[in-house]
Amino acid sequence: MSGHSEGESAARPTERPLSAALLGMGFTALMYQVVITRELIVSFVGNELIVGIILLTWMLIVAAGSAIGGRLAAGRASIGTLAWLQMLLAPLLAAGLALARLAGQQGDFPGEIASPLAAVVMTAAALAPPCLLLGAQFAVGCSILGRRNEQGASRVYVLEASGAVAAGVLFHFLVADHLNVVAAVLGLGALNAALACWLSAAAARRRLAVAAGVLCAICLGPALWPPASHAIDGRLLCLRWQRDLVAWTNTRYGMWSVSRQADQLTFSHDGLPIFTTGPQPQAEVVHLALAAHPRPSSVLMIGGGPPAIREALGHPIDRLDYVELDARGMEFIRRYLGTDLAEPLHGPRVNLRFTDGRALVKRTDVRYDVIVTNLPDPTTAVANRYYTAEFFAEAARALRPGGLLMTGLSSPRTTLTGERRLTVGGVWRALSASFPELAVLPVQEHLYLLASRRSLPDPAGIAARMAQRGVSPTFLTPFAIEAELNPLAVDMAAEAVREASGAPVNTDFRPVAYHLQMRLWVRQFAPRAGLDWLDPVAQGIAGRGALALIVAAAVAALLLGRVAGYGRGVVAGEIAVIGLLEMGVQLGVIFAFQTVAGYLYHQIGLLMTLNMLGLALGAWLARRLPDRHSGLLFVGVCALFTALCVAIPALMRAAAAAPSLATAILGGAALLASLFTGAAFPLGVSLSGGSESRAGAALYAADLVGGAAGAALVSILLVPLTGLDASARTLAAIGAAAFVASLPLLRSLNRISDRT
Repeated sequence: MSGHSEGESAARPTERPLSAALLGMGFTALMYQVVITRELIVSFVGNELIVGIILLTWMLIVAAGSAIGGRLAAGRASIGTLAWLQMLLAPLLAAGLALARLAGQQGDFPGEIASPLAAVVMTAAALAPPCLLLGAQFAVGCSILGRRNEQGASRVYVLEASGAVAAGVLFHFLVADHLNVVAAVLGLGALNAALACWLSAAAARRRLAVAAGVLCAICLGPALWPPASHAIDGRLLCLRWQRDLVAWTNTRYGMWSVSRQADQLTFSHDGLPIFTTGPQPQAEVVHLALAAHPRPSSVLMIGGGPPAIREALGHPIDRLDYVELDARGMEFIRRYLGTDLAEPLHGPRVNLRFTDGRALVKRTDVRYDVIVTNLPDPTTAVANRYYTAEFFAEAARALRPGGLLMTGLSSPRTTLTGERRLTVGGVWRALSASFPELAVLPVQEHLYLLASRRSLPDPAGIAARMAQRGVSPTFLTPFAIEAELNPLAVDMAAEAVREASGAPVNTDFRPVAYHLQMRLWVRQFAPRAGLDWLDPVAQGIAGRGALALIVAAAVAALLLGRVAGYGRGVVAGEIAVIGLLEMGVQLGVIFAFQTVAGYLYHQIGLLMTLNMLGLALGAWLARRLPDRHSGLLFVGVCALFTALCVAIPALMRAAAAAPSLATAILGGAALLASLFTGAAFPLGVSLSGGSESRAGAALYAADLVGGAAGAALVSILLVPLTGLDASARTLAAIGAAAFVASLPLLRSLNRISDRT
């Protein structure tokens, strides 16, 4: 009763600080999610599987916080409760950052990959405290506003989404290019402490207001003083890497760091060592491609870093275009390069192109003699874009007659088994679709593939041409070429690749190589892991069975609804399915955008902001509709979601045909998906009946659980195994099942309200 009387008596003076606190909740959630996701990716040298684990863990823990908070706060939560939660959030955000940094200390050397189990445990440990509080804040907000008006839960949803929109805009236009992680987290802590102080003062909780004010000052000091936040950042980085860290910086594309070991500097991006100032065996492989061409006057290099540029300039090149996406990252590493690596970057023959390599190959008017991709294995969907049939076709069009392309994959020299065999086979098939002449060169535990439309020289011819040009690498000596590329080794490697050529073709819309690399990661730590069941899924057998099960579930739900009537649990299930569809569409749009327009991070950030804008707008519009239409509108949302999933493949093809319109086309799809989801939430609250606060907290939890399932289903299973088109069809089938199961809601509103 005390909470109820406080809510009524303090309604007017606390209206503004309460709204500000709920906006701050959404702002904090999105900004912290972006920051902590980047930190965990660096800690685990991660890919989309790590992102999937982070999203899955984040949503499940926030859902748990909302569900628990909804039960504990129903009818009893006060302004003081919300103020306490916001004040406690400040130190927990900082603790989460420290744990995320600690998660990186998993091995004995930089870049060592953690096990999947370690990734899950450390991710959950870093996210659990702040995420539980964020979920509980939503439930408390629903409880407070539910006692003040009839649509309290919907208003909390709108305010949270609006705060997230503000965070997305701020991150895109300001924070992404000037990110100081410690300052950002401490700034979020100061914001929440300040809001707690305002709430407490408005509710006449003076001691709590003083405590929150002191905490705000403690967080704000180092957040606003760069030397202090930089020093704290350095100490926290030592939790991740036990090495002599020279310098580091964050850009919108990730984290760059320079570390020292003896007299050698190592340059890393997102925790993965890229190159060192010492001799580079992998950089020297560019000689194989350049010496395979009789006159490589015009060369395009994607990846490899300054050491590869230095090696390439030993050949008679008139023009060398080197592609680097991150201009600020290149500016940073230039400061620490020695003279032998820095001077070639400023030479008259070198053109640094700061853009997406895939976009440049697709749009360039220049025709090259040689294209070299010196990139990591396709362990991410972004890296996979350089190993697909579509990229190889674009590269073939960018080559002059007689030009050649070189790419490579890490692999045992002559033995291919399991996932490695399928990866190499899929890339080989993708390459052979555009290049009739292929050669396999097993060097340094890699298989390098040379491709051309004309005949290629043998290794002896390559070695002779290197000697003719006076090229004398440290590692790739004539003796090393003769030893590693002897006819027997080359023939065995070529035969192993040809035997693997029955693997599925690696394409943009079906990135099988990326999924196989994730399976390889799991098998490294669990050799007996039973992953063979995934193969039928890739072939569509289990996929068809899953669709049959979905349809059967919808029919069963429809029959049960007719017999027993629909209750709150069914509405929660529908909300969970809508959350799954929304996350599935959002991830599908991001995958498609990366494929079509390149990895242009700022535009993907805009897509995320459009997502939050749609949630806020959809919920705001649905709040203004009369309750008597809730059932009809809810069923309509399910129907529209199904139609959107059906249209996704056509929208992707339209974006691929007109890349300049990709943001508008795919962004529009993302906006519609989030608009439908935002509208479904207040409609579901209306259909659930009973306590506004408990219904809001429960449906928010259901939405997040569905989103977590969608993140796991789409990013880890459907897209890598079946491709974007088949994933969209599966989402459409799930949407159709939800639509069928929701039909009884057209006439069940009164029955639900009566039972509750």
